[in-house]
Amino acid sequence: MKPLLLLAMALPLAALGCGDQREMEALRAELARTKTELSDAREEARLDQTRLQERLARLEARLGREGAAGERSVQEELSALKAELAKAASGEEKAALEKRIAAVETRVESVKTEAMDEARKGQGGGAVDEQRIAEMAAKKLAEEQAANAPTKNFDQAIARLSASEAEKQAVKDEILKSKKEILELLEVPTAEGRNFGEEVIDAFIASQMGAEGAQARLLNLFADLANTRVPGDADNRSYAQALEDIKKKNRQTIGRILSPDDQKKLDRAHADWTDFEGLEGDPFTDFYLQRLKKYQDANKK
Repeated sequence: MKPLLLLAMALPLAALGCGDQREMEALRAELARTKTELSDAREEARLDQTRLQERLARLEARLGREGAAGERSVQEELSALKAELAKAASGEEKAALEKRIAAVETRVESVKTEAMDEARKGQGGGAVDEQRIAEMAAKKLAEEQAANAPTKNFDQAIARLSASEAEKQAVKDEILKSKKEILELLEVPTAEGRNFGEEVIDAFIASQMGAEGAQARLLNLFADLANTRVPGDADNRSYAQALEDIKKKNRQTIGRILSPDDQKKLDRAHADWTDFEGLEGDPFTDFYLQRLKKYQDANKK
């Protein structure tokens, strides 16, 4: 912006035949300094990019030398970071990437340190084989990845928590309660007699079966949920707003059951806690199977 401003100042002065030579010289000097600053900034940005690329290369080389299968997930993460770095244009993007690269570096170093400590204990404090350390580090990275991998399976997600069995059961009960409320809401007929519960499940089934136009139908349904008011609702909410309120209440209730750390673990598994699958007694399971049978009967060849 600074060079443009200076040019904007200089052009009218030149057009009017500015007679003040000292002012012109000052403007030229300022323009020269600005060009130098821009050149320096570009070079600094280039060096920043190079430094980030070198850090990624060092991480890849370190993992590559060990060649451990358990580190594939970290390799994939580094590949994604490299792709983002290639596209990054602004300083903010690069700063965010630098933080993420640093997080990967910290994670790798932490795991390797833990593996080395364990290996030394196993050897009575003596020298430890590097291959043994690499194997243990790979195992730890794989375990960490498995513990943080996204999943909608409730049993897998809940098993990661340090909560008591009673607390886990309370979380399950709250999710089942919310699911029941969601289904009941979707089955409230619209003013035109539409049943969103049936329509949404039918659209999902059609999408799963690869039916033509199924995705577009789903998108239209989501728009309808946002634009259609729930008949008789005291707050005159749309179906989407009422759904969001159920989800918020679910999160608040479970937030009073779980520790902050366990809430983060559940979020890493799946951010929408009312959307977990595989729960015994899930009201959506029977409903889905009923609609699936109807779809299959209607589409028999």
